[in-house]
Amino acid sequence: MGFLDKIFGAKKQTFHSSVNPGIPEVKSTNALIGELSEQLSEPLEVVPDDDCAFVFIGNPRQELNMAWIEKGNIHNLQNLADSKGMGQDQFAGMVDKLKEAYQRSEDHQRFTSNIGGKEVVITPSFALAGEVKQIIADS
Repeated sequence: MGFLDKIFGAKKQTFHSSVNPGIPEVKSTNALIGELSEQLSEPLEVVPDDDCAFVFIGNPRQELNMAWIEKGNIHNLQNLADSKGMGQDQFAGMVDKLKEAYQRSEDHQRFTSNIGGKEVVITPSFALAGEVKQIIADS
């Protein structure tokens, strides 16, 4: 899509070469993020929060897929939908809200880090983490 991005003016994200020491700790979730990175070939973007970490998988601007790590467990959107008995329309609405939240964070600073032998993008945004947490709770 690089060619079309140039034509339509898609934003190019800038990543800093190393993790900023002032961002929330991701060390407590590193093992599980590493586990995810071994299972998936897509790029990962981690949004750490005080008590969990949200992991955007692939390119969320095109197709949103995500998981989150909380209390030592990996959760995903499909498991959430199944546990809450969501219909397709409700699930699609939740995914749209998550995608919009992600898009609002595109200007936030991002860093890269090596977790589990894979280069991972870290987005230290309490605003995005809080919005994602609220969307998931409200669904």
